[in-house]
Amino acid sequence: MSFQSFNCLMCGKEQETADHIYVTCSMAGNVCSQVMTWLKISMNHHVDTIKQTLLKVNDLSIPDRRKKIVHAIVLLTCWVLPQHRNANVFDWVNTSVFKVVNTPNK
Repeated sequence: MSFQSFNCLMCGKEQETADHIYVTCSMAGNVCSQVMTWLKISMNHHVDTIKQTLLKVNDLSIPDRRKKIVHAIVLLTCWVLPQHRNANVFDWVNTSVFKVVNTPNK
């Protein structure tokens, strides 16, 4: 199998790295924005890495129990994003932010 480009297969804009797939890809950013809106959490600071995202969650001014829940949801989101990316690439399944956020996993 030969690849013509190493650009992200979801947005096509940047090199596909782990941090790009999970954080800086426009698809990931829109999914995270929807998740944070659902959680009623404002993440006003831009992040470029998964580590920065998790550190921002740790710095939230919310009770520790809720912080653990948010942390788990962020990790779950990180688990779901590549599943949808792979379905798009290998199974030719069109995906969208709506599908990523609203489709239950099997």
